Amino acid sequence: GLSPSRDSNITPSPEELAAGTSELRAANKNLNRVARRLFAKGDFQASRGALELIVDQDPGAWEAMINLGIVPLRLEDPAAAAGQFRQSILVAGDRKVPFAHFMLGDSLYRVELFEEAEQELRRSLSFEPQNAVAHILLGNIAGKTNRFDDAEFHYQEAIAQNPNLFEPYVNLAIINLRKGKKDEARKFYQRYLAKGGQARPPLERRLIK
Repeated sequence: GLSPSRDSNITPSPEELAAGTSELRAANKNLNRVARRLFAKGDFQASRGALELIVDQDPGAWEAMINLGIVPLRLEDPAAAAGQFRQSILVAGDRKVPFAHFMLGDSLYRVELFEEAEQELRRSLSFEPQNAVAHILLGNIAGKTNRFDDAEFHYQEAIAQNPNLFEPYVNLAIINLRKGKKDEARKFYQRYLAKGGQARPPLERRLIK
């Protein structure tokens, strides 16, 4: 039978190829914009559809893959989100993508795979040391595994990076209370309230005793 010759003489010129690629990029840019708008409106399924179109057309679109992971995370499906973030890291290859590692760490944390979550969060911090929320999550993991000195270190780091987050203050209050340092604990709790944290009556009762 006739088979098309492999060395067909219809090869696009580099200019045509570049034009085709940039048209695809432009189309994907528009789709990304649409996906963002739908996401902001809370229409996560439609947003997912637009992002899947991008990835279908361009299997190397790791940014769209990261966004595809955020959709199931918002739909309370962290396991599916973790799969997407892993894929985006794989496709990004040698590029450093701290946000993807952070989001993967966050997803793994939510499904209580603490050891893997810790690895990914540390990886994200090696690229982006100023991520205060990564430190909070690492502090939470350390607290859950009874490494209170580690937890304290990470909460202090989180405060150093972003003093306006209130979560590290309440966690430091709890750790200090466990250590029997009630005065320290009270100070951290006061700072937590001053930053806009919700009152926690059970903790307050223990701080007053």
